[in-house]
Amino acid sequence: MMNEAKRLHPIAIVIYITKRLKHRIQSLTISQSRMQQRLGLCTVHATVMPGIRAKVVDVDESTAKTIYEWFLGN
Repeated sequence: MMNEAKRLHPIAIVIYITKRLKHRIQSLTISQSRMQQRLGLCTVHATVMPGIRAKVVDVDESTAKTIYEWFLGN
């Protein structure tokens, strides 16, 4: 069983990827299902290179907006 200290929250993984590989990100998208819209949540999708994708589900809308603005800021 994996040691709990070694587990990373999915958003931590996306932050790590974006900090280290921001210049290699090919696309960053935000989507919402109907249920997420009702709850004020989003899904953030990042494609770093072909075949390397990350997805974080149920991110607060304000956090998703901050991530997207940071990405556009180059």
